[in-house]
Amino acid sequence: MAWGVGLAIEDAVVLAELTGNGVLAAEIGERLAARRFERCRLVVEGSLQLSRWEQQGGPPNPKAAELTAAAFAKLAEPI
Repeated sequence: MAWGVGLAIEDAVVLAELTGNGVLAAEIGERLAARRFERCRLVVEGSLQLSRWEQQGGPPNPKAAELTAAAFAKLAEPI
């Protein structure tokens, strides 16, 4: 879905927020993962599914548009 760069930018924003709020260095990794894991998993799993459908050949899978729309709607939510 080409959202890898967008996720990296979001990670930087969340890291800046955590450090700016005085979160201890020992806690940053755990807090970052807690906030970011599900959103990142959505992109990775969606991208893998789209790739599988493309590799099957034939006409485009009609579910691809649904999957992409659902992912974009979720990614439009605040981080």
